[in-house]
Amino acid sequence: MQTIHIEVEENKADILLTIIDNLKEGVISSYTVSSEDDPYFSQRKERLQALKAAIESENEPLHDFVHATGSLIEELKA
Repeated sequence: MQTIHIEVEENKADILLTIIDNLKEGVISSYTVSSEDDPYFSQRKERLQALKAAIESENEPLHDFVHATGSLIEELKA
């Protein structure tokens, strides 16, 4: 067995994980995703998951970006 270390930019990790998930069964025995350079990765992940759950359960109000932007533009024109 060999271990391969691959560094991937955070915004491209999902692409690599999709490729790994679609490989023929048995090609990869296991893999882990870590963010050694980001000591707060786990905390941010937990917070984002909690926020997503709150939004999906409608306990967290969504910001009306279009209305806020329109109001700001009108205010700037004045």
